Amino acid sequence: MYGYVRPAKDELLVKEYDAFRAAYCGLCHSLKKKYGAAARFALSYDLTYLAMLYWEPGDLCTERKRCPASPLRKKQCSCECPALDKAAAVAVILAKGKLADTMADEGFFRKLRAWPAFMAAKRWAKKAALPEYDELVKKRLSELDELEKQGCKSIDMAADKFALCLAAAGKLHEDETRGRILSAVLYHTGRIIYILDAYADLEEDRAKNRYNAVAARYMEDGVLDDSEKEAIKETLADSMALMEADFELLPETVYTPVVRNIIKLGLPRTAQLVLDGKFKPDNRHEPD
Repeated sequence: MYGYVRPAKDELLVKEYDAFRAAYCGLCHSLKKKYGAAARFALSYDLTYLAMLYWEPGDLCTERKRCPASPLRKKQCSCECPALDKAAAVAVILAKGKLADTMADEGFFRKLRAWPAFMAAKRWAKKAALPEYDELVKKRLSELDELEKQGCKSIDMAADKFALCLAAAGKLHEDETRGRILSAVLYHTGRIIYILDAYADLEEDRAKNRYNAVAARYMEDGVLDDSEKEAIKETLADSMALMEADFELLPETVYTPVVRNIIKLGLPRTAQLVLDGKFKPDNRHEPD
């Protein structure tokens, strides 16, 4: 994923940030155990957020473990649980989709370099044993690819295809009512991620003559003016407001304060950094 969905660390209590780190590390261990050490490349803040949304009410169970990021000192990790396993399965399926998209967009030599990772991700996705979700992601990303080939000028239509991939992940929850709420929360999460990523990639996509939804919608003259930036900011704010309203319908868990922080503070802060050109995509690193 992309690393945009992260908390505002300075606004979390110490115990809340420790719980967030435990979920991040727990997801990393779950990816390794179920799909192998290389699957850890699918780890991100975004998927940690998904695991926390899946979390069931009750106390947080943690255990101390070593990992490549901390080979000498054990760190607190969430114990194995369905929330981590489900988030790990979604992570590898989305990773396969992202790699397929990369291979479709890039030249021959970049495709050749990405091929081993793509083949590995295909094996992980099969092992995840979520064939219906895997097929849905493939279908939605194929529809998105078709819109991109057509040069779609509607940022909403393009963002919708990616948003539906995350919305479907919400419906993987066993409880149907909670699944519907999660689906609504994750739809707007996906929409925000897609728009932020398009904005962050504006210069690179223009240099490589690749489709970019923000450029197609707002930059016919090659310039993004202040009113257009404000329009992007407003559409992001609308999704954040709907996301927050839906989230408050979910039952309280140990991760409710952390996810609330992400939605109300962390994500708006990250969005502003992206719009200001100051965002650093360091989601491969362990939380400090």
